[in-house]
Amino acid sequence: MRVPAPADVHLDAAQYDAELVRAAANVSWEEPVDSIARLLALELAEADCFERWDCDVLSIRPQRAGAPRVEVYFGRRGAAWSPGTTVERRPAVRPDGHGQRPP
Repeated sequence: MRVPAPADVHLDAAQYDAELVRAAANVSWEEPVDSIARLLALELAEADCFERWDCDVLSIRPQRAGAPRVEVYFGRRGAAWSPGTTVERRPAVRPDGHGQRPP
């Protein structure tokens, strides 16, 4: 449901920008699969392997149905989108979900 903002509401641009930065830095809500997807995206952005292979990352998707996993889709640079090769990274978490590596 959308509710129009009252006419007397004013936002300070600097405060708004600071709140956006604060909200983006808060990852406390993440489950392990979300953290893996975020960190994998950062790592792949820095890696040069896709440039060497003339590929682009199309999407990185955390999946929660069944065993948690992260799917990475990539394809040839400039090619029309199609489901590319999927690389799976399974989170190393205990079955109880506490986010610790198994022994």
